[in-house]
Amino acid sequence: MKKIAILIAIIVCGFCGIVVLEAAIHAGQPCIDGKVGNYPCQNVDLLAHVTLAELGGGDGADIWGWTDNETGKEYALVSRSIGTTFVDVTNPTEPVVIGRLPTQTTTRVQRDVKVLGDYAVIVSEATGHGMQVFDLTRLRGVTETVIFSTDFHYTDTTQTHNIVTNEANPTYAVLVGNSSGNHCNGGLHIVTMTQPLSPTFAGCFGIDGYTHDAQCITYDGPDSDYTGRELCFAANVDTLTIVDITNPISPTQISRTGYLGSRYTHQGWLTEDRRFFLLNDESDELFAGHNTRTYVMDVTDLDMPVFHMQYDFATTSADHNLYIKGNHAYLANYNSGLRILDLTGIADRNLYETGFFDFHLGDDDVFFRGAWSVYPYFASDNLIVSSRDDGLFILRANLAPLAVDLAGQSLAISHRQNVILPLVLLLFIVTCIFCIHVKWHHRILQRDFNGLIEEPVVKIGLPPPLRVQRLLHKVR
Repeated sequence: MKKIAILIAIIVCGFCGIVVLEAAIHAGQPCIDGKVGNYPCQNVDLLAHVTLAELGGGDGADIWGWTDNETGKEYALVSRSIGTTFVDVTNPTEPVVIGRLPTQTTTRVQRDVKVLGDYAVIVSEATGHGMQVFDLTRLRGVTETVIFSTDFHYTDTTQTHNIVTNEANPTYAVLVGNSSGNHCNGGLHIVTMTQPLSPTFAGCFGIDGYTHDAQCITYDGPDSDYTGRELCFAANVDTLTIVDITNPISPTQISRTGYLGSRYTHQGWLTEDRRFFLLNDESDELFAGHNTRTYVMDVTDLDMPVFHMQYDFATTSADHNLYIKGNHAYLANYNSGLRILDLTGIADRNLYETGFFDFHLGDDDVFFRGAWSVYPYFASDNLIVSSRDDGLFILRANLAPLAVDLAGQSLAISHRQNVILPLVLLLFIVTCIFCIHVKWHHRILQRDFNGLIEEPVVKIGLPPPLRVQRLLHKVR
């Protein structure tokens, strides 16, 4: 029995050790004292990094995500100058490159990908590229890297900077920044996607000229005049232009709003309550010389949006793409990497940087390298970020609310530091101490029992009941 007890203790110790080490592995590389390796960080951990070479080469570009509703798996869709790569990131510390879709024609770094249901739609400024439609269910069951082909090639417009989708209404897609074919004056080229493998042209909006990017939604915000309408919030070089595309044959402009300091209105996103629109200007830092700047427009009244505030970072890089989830904005700010803003106080004009991960080492200069885009919408809360130079980064943010005094000034930014690794190491040490204690205790018991058993009964000189009592007393 004693040997069995010791064996059980050893097995338990080994199992606990395996569990602890497994937890440590899956914790990734935490941000400790402002660093993950050589990468500066704050409240953002590195789970994994997939290099451009591992993705298939070329320059990195845009990124989006897809969750397979049948299997629950999460995938990163990473654009590159020479095609698109599909990465299974379900296990974020062990991502797997499972496929590549080559460019439809030639190489060009400006390539964008979005998702409609179970289909990826991909555009590029490459000559003759058009829109690639790819059935993402083909990724199911793939265990080795596969070179895929396009399921449908749409060519009504053939050179496109960006593509916009409304995942809540996957019946249409909007191609923007078009420069060939039916280019709609560079504005909104609307495509019916009710049959994803047979898309058809639906209509144009081009009276306000070139659109670089947009967010299109089924409107559910505070302006009741437009409830249920299909609206696009477009970044149009020097304005935020809001367009009603409910009738794609005849879209109508709702408003067109500029802002002081505009140089190249690039992209933006609505807060979840639809009251504010955060936008980035890709060239204001370069030409005006100020720090990285994010503009906020109040769009409570869609007919008359007004400038609300601006937020200046401590960095000097240009900003590129941003997306909002909950009370946080996730910004891919080129040379200064991923930046995260807390939006809790946005109505009171109080924004705060609550986390970052800078994977472009060396400088924050105003050059168009580093972080291209970010996708924050996985149910797992893992973040995927694309870098023009360094490929795919899988990150995890550990964010906590801010403490603000009555005057609206920050008293403390008390972020929860990552304690996973220290905790699992402590658990491992405690487990080992317990196992050693159990083994030592059984050795003492074995020695005492052996001594008692070997002691002659006559020498004890006690009646049988007292011998039992002495035996029990000595064991205790």
